[in-house]
Amino acid sequence: MRSHRILITGASGFIGSHVVSKLREDNTLAVIMLNDEHSKRIKSSLKGIVRYNVDLSDTKGVMRVVNDFKPEVIIHLASIYAVNHKSEQIAPLINVNILGITNLLEAAVASKVKSFINTSTCFVYDRSTRRIKEEARLKPLNLYALTKICTEQLCDLYAANYGLSCLTLRIFPPYGPNDNKRRLVPYVVDNCLSNGELKLTSGVQKWDFVYVGDIVEAYVLALKKKFKRHEIVNIGSGMATKIKDVVKLIRKYTNSKSKLLFGSIPHRGNELWYCCADLKKAKKVLGWYPKTGLASGIRKTVDWHIRNKEVHHD
Repeated sequence: MRSHRILITGASGFIGSHVVSKLREDNTLAVIMLNDEHSKRIKSSLKGIVRYNVDLSDTKGVMRVVNDFKPEVIIHLASIYAVNHKSEQIAPLINVNILGITNLLEAAVASKVKSFINTSTCFVYDRSTRRIKEEARLKPLNLYALTKICTEQLCDLYAANYGLSCLTLRIFPPYGPNDNKRRLVPYVVDNCLSNGELKLTSGVQKWDFVYVGDIVEAYVLALKKKFKRHEIVNIGSGMATKIKDVVKLIRKYTNSKSKLLFGSIPHRGNELWYCCADLKKAKKVLGWYPKTGLASGIRKTVDWHIRNKEVHHD
């Protein structure tokens, strides 16, 4: 793969940190972070990487950064996430998730960036009991998902009106090493390693869990592509697994004696009962398919937690 000049947002996040680690050796990278406090997760990967501390909602600041670094590609991973938002989260959700990408797209056009890779979520889709195709009906699960639909529409606009090559990856539930501790898999792994009780919902929800290493490969393959219009591609495993079975698999690989209290936590009002990605377009457009089975991915994740007991990220 030839070298690229790549500007990455959200580099210190779960997926972003893995993308930086993968791309840093063969490419010239710059990252945008709000401040250095956000760089802890990628501290070991920052050598030789250009850092810009700027708020994505700062239009002039973003324009200045993109003009200064002159990237060929922008990989946009930064976002504010909230399952059920609180009133104080509304402004950050809008400022980062919507205003932030608008500033980046505007700067991309002004600086003649060749390609823009956006990150969205499977939570934009309406409820389904089948594998979901990209053209399926949209019905956002929450305000976060609604902002992600807005990012996709903004990519539509800038691709159609300004000829910017845009790709959006709709990520299904990700998991893997160095995830945010509040998410399901790290929560279960940490509690199993300490043999603590696990308070859980019924666990009958069936989700498409995709390993972070496979997600990273989708971004790598996307670097080789240029699109005449905005393309949207699902990134998942193509398999739906009961949360209960994922939890039991983690307990098995941690050799834990933890008591699993299924049904001790009520379901959310907007509970997602089923999600599974149709991957035909990912294979056709990117040449991408998942290589890591759930058992292998969980084992890798558990091994990482055992080696890094003191590392936790919110």
